[in-house]
Amino acid sequence: MALPKAAPFSALPPDILDHIAFALALADPSGPPCPVLPLLCTSSHVHYHLSVPNNAHLYARIFRAKFDYRAPARRMCQEATYASALTNQLVHYSRALHNIRRGDIHSPSILHDFYRLFTLALENDGRNVHHLNWARYADFLHRYVLSRLWQDREESYGWPLESPENAFALWLYFFSLDHDKLSSQSEDEREHIMSLLRPYALYNFRYPPFLVPDNHVHLPLAGDPSDYQNHSAVTPHGYYPLYRDPTSVKHTVEHFGMHIAIAEPSIGLVAKLLYIAHYERWPVDIPDFIPCDRTEANELNLDGPTIADYDEFASRWAIQFPARGTWDWRDALNVEEGQRADSRTWRTDTKGESAAYDNDWERWRGCYDPWDVTRVKGPVYTFGSLSGMWGGQYLVPDVADYHVAMNSAEFLPVLEHPQMRASVTPLFFKLHEHHCVSPARPLPHWEVHDGDPFDEGVLNAYFPRGFPDAYVGLPGAGADVPRDRVLRLRKRGAVQEHVYETFVEGKENSHDEETCEICIEEREAERAARMEEVASDEDGSPTSVQWEDGHICTGNVPSVAAEDAGHEPVSEPENEDARVERIRREVQHVLGPQMDVEQLIEQVARQEDGSDDGASCCDADLASDGSTDISRTCSGILDIILTGETLHRHALAWGDFRIYGRVRAWDGLVVLVRTPIWHGPDLPRHDTFIFRGYLVGGPRGNLVGSWRHITGNVHSIPVEGPFVVSRIDERDAVDSEADAGAREGREGEEVGGAPEQQPAQDNGDGDGQV
Repeated sequence: MALPKAAPFSALPPDILDHIAFALALADPSGPPCPVLPLLCTSSHVHYHLSVPNNAHLYARIFRAKFDYRAPARRMCQEATYASALTNQLVHYSRALHNIRRGDIHSPSILHDFYRLFTLALENDGRNVHHLNWARYADFLHRYVLSRLWQDREESYGWPLESPENAFALWLYFFSLDHDKLSSQSEDEREHIMSLLRPYALYNFRYPPFLVPDNHVHLPLAGDPSDYQNHSAVTPHGYYPLYRDPTSVKHTVEHFGMHIAIAEPSIGLVAKLLYIAHYERWPVDIPDFIPCDRTEANELNLDGPTIADYDEFASRWAIQFPARGTWDWRDALNVEEGQRADSRTWRTDTKGESAAYDNDWERWRGCYDPWDVTRVKGPVYTFGSLSGMWGGQYLVPDVADYHVAMNSAEFLPVLEHPQMRASVTPLFFKLHEHHCVSPARPLPHWEVHDGDPFDEGVLNAYFPRGFPDAYVGLPGAGADVPRDRVLRLRKRGAVQEHVYETFVEGKENSHDEETCEICIEEREAERAARMEEVASDEDGSPTSVQWEDGHICTGNVPSVAAEDAGHEPVSEPENEDARVERIRREVQHVLGPQMDVEQLIEQVARQEDGSDDGASCCDADLASDGSTDISRTCSGILDIILTGETLHRHALAWGDFRIYGRVRAWDGLVVLVRTPIWHGPDLPRHDTFIFRGYLVGGPRGNLVGSWRHITGNVHSIPVEGPFVVSRIDERDAVDSEADAGAREGREGEEVGGAPEQQPAQDNGDGDGQV
């Protein structure tokens, strides 16, 4: 008896072929879905059905099963979740991963491959990192840094190039590292890498870490870009400060089916992270003949660090590397957490490792052109991120070396292998974040004088002239914030108070939609726009309401009620309330008695998907370059100021300081002024420091940037050095009862009365200016 002839493979139903292809694609979770390729070669019929152009649904399903997809859905818009977008991205990622795995660090496609790896790293929730490891990207980037970071520097007089390839490579190198990999490096290898990173990390006059010069707080900038260059100082390295041409730092990438623009991430900023990460691997030098702990120091009546203080400093890393996440992290969430993770909504409590880099993504997406007044971006800073205890270090470069570098158009051999390494200083402080909530009035910024329009007060953290001495209301030396968690700042002799609410984790602020001026303005604008739309749809007439400069004004449409009465339209002046009421009556007349205009407005409003923490990407308006106009639920916060201090035990060891600062709204730049607290004329004087930097990786990441001294002229080029701090567990941020008692004797109940800030002089110890 003859056996029945087996059916050809190509005769299988399409859904069966899809299941087989899907199972093959997931046979190896890491890397591109390569096992599907042999299946495509079985027959023309199978190839046709399973090809990418003909089966986007299958490849979108594969993408969702292998890659992290929640971050782009959350950060972009609904189109990023379409099957065609996911399929296109699967193709792009597969090609880039294969190119990197081949290991050619001189590949002509390396910049485009870096684009893909960069977004893979920023979108990682636990799966993307497996594909990056499959491509052996850590080894690739390590070889790139050793072999290509200083390549072609003869084009710039020996100075290492600030190229897009180098910038993206160093950021990816940061994402590829962890503490174990750094610890496994030999001393020679670590020393070599530090020498390659050193120019980028130390010399801000050539490799600025900020997206826009820190001397500005009011952004976007006015005027022509050439005006700023004309007022900048000319150095052997070009203009200072450096205003970059937006077209030179803008990169266009096809991402999930859309062409988006992204700023070139600052090479000067990531070099600081990497340099300190390698630097802190060296053993801490503990001076001889110092007390073992504070008890012994008190017995000897000595101030300054003890061995225990150095042990505390050496026991933790300043740098926090990005968390890797886990493949099945979503399965561990409860129902409510899972719904938040799956929603296309901006939230502060979103689960998943990629959420830590949402602010960084928006900063890179929207902050490359400081003259663009139309650019709309999402949140570049999460409220409350800085509240808490921070610890790390800052590096003081050799002043003579810095002078040589700043004044040399060529990268001299002495700069390539300096005789002295930068000295390290521990950095500890506790910060409190305070918010001005509408309708309160924020504290004014630094008043720009006509004689110097480019000085917007960065040396005083953008606070008004005379702050803090001429103001009352801030907590004084050693004092905590008021018990009611509200700061009432007032200029001495003035009546007006500027009220700021102290951020408390889990506690809502006083925002009220009925009194918030932002909400009132948005509601009126929305109502006017909807009534305009309804009126235009019903009678086909031109718009009867326009929104101009925040005010409602009538257009050229005659009044419906006036026409029906046989009269000419009312032309005499009306106040705003009368105009709104008249337009409401006109629209109601058009709708008739069957529909109430207020019900119509509320019905449309309910169709919009809002949340307490953000706005749905479905409501975003997609611009031509893929940027989104994300309407977030209003928080009412108009301004953020920061206050802080050193804990008593840290003050005894490393110096006693108080801190005040502000956050630049345009890009989330944090500016902190650290001033010394005096305890007597016999104690050494510590200069005022200005710390400017960004939060990279959110509240659990790193605050990284550059410090400088107060100088007599904001246009002078100061000696600067890198700093990095990361969050310390709150349990370590509380002084003991004995320390708290010792703080009672520290002077002052207000910041007012701080010593006058004098221009620092170059004393050869890293102070002063160049």
